[in-house]
Parts: sequence; structure tokens; C-alpha cells
Amino acid sequence: MIPAQILADTLDKTRTLTNYFLHKLKEVDPYQRNVFGGMEFNSIYWITAHIAWAEHNLIIKCSGGQQLDLDQLTHYLKGSDGSLHNDKMPYEKLLEKKDEIHRYVMDYLQTKDAAWLETENSLKFGMNGDTSNRFLIQHAIRHEGNHGGQLLWIGKMNGLQLIK
Repeated sequence: MIPAQILADTLDKTRTLTNYFLHKLKEVDPYQRNVFGGMEFNSIYWITAHIAWAEHNLIIKCSGGQQLDLDQLTHYLKGSDGSLHNDKMPYEKLLEKKDEIHRYVMDYLQTKDAAWLETENSLKFGMNGDTSNRFLIQHAIRHEGNHGGQLLWIGKMNGLQLIK
């Protein structure tokens, strides 16, 4: 495998874990915001929409790829307040959209070579001076893993053990 495919495979494995968590949480109301220690957590719906939006934004938009229509997901961007959009799509449709975006991203990454990874991304988004396309994929992997941790906490708050 070439480096872009290795990163794509890691991103795909991260998504597999996210999907496992979402499956284990299927009995929990996806629109419910949990409160623990006086702190309100994002709902499963918000996290799912945000993960879908972020994967597309980080990998497709930031690297200059052909963008999909994400009109119903723009409410769930970085820094939003955790509320649900009034015109939100049904949760089952959101899960389908998340999967559609992920397939699109996986197909997109399969076309990329090692030189592309080292190229500066079109929005110059980065951290610590790294604005490469490689950084975008690495950040997407970290980002989704962090939100996977939130899903674990939601499971615990609802009496579920997602990992045994």
C-alpha cells in the first residue's frame, strides 16, 4: 500500500469503530442531550452530523476536491452550540448521508499518491506549520476518534458498556 492508502485504511478503521459505537447506542434517543456533572453533552445526532460534516470538510473541501451537497449538515460545524437544526433530516437518513460521505472520501483518497500527501492543502488549514494534505487526513482520524470518546461517555451515561 502507498501512504495515502494506509492513511485511508486507518480512517476507514476509525469509522468502523464509530459505526460500532453508534450501533451499540441504537436504544438511546439520538436527539437527547445528556447532562453529567452539570455539563450538557452533545446528542448522538449532533455528533453523527458533525462527524459527517467534518470528514467531508477536512478531506474534500480543504484539499480542493469536488464537494458534495451538505446543506443540511452546515449547522453542525466546528464551534456550533450543540443544538439541532430545525429542519434536520431524520436520524436514519443522517446515518445514510454519513455513510455516503465516507464512501466518497474513501474513493477520493484511493486516487491520491505520496506527492499529493505532501502538497499544501488548498485552504492552508493546519497546525504547527503543517498544512499538507497528509495533515488533513491525520487530523480527520484524530477528530473522529475524539468524538468516538464522546459516544462512549453517552453510553456510560445511559447505563451501556460499549466496549467489553
